[in-house]
Amino acid sequence: MILDRRVFNFNDEQYEEFINLLDAPVADDPVIEKLLARKPQWDV
Repeated sequence: MILDRRVFNFNDEQYEEFINLLDAPVADDPVIEKLLARKPQWDV
């Protein structure tokens, strides 16, 4: 997870790779689809 990071120290090549990874399309994952389709516990 990168949510706890505020500062990233990259050189130009590392920065480009990082941005490409963030911009890349997400692969379909049936497990994640099933999880996101569930009704939240607070709505049950």
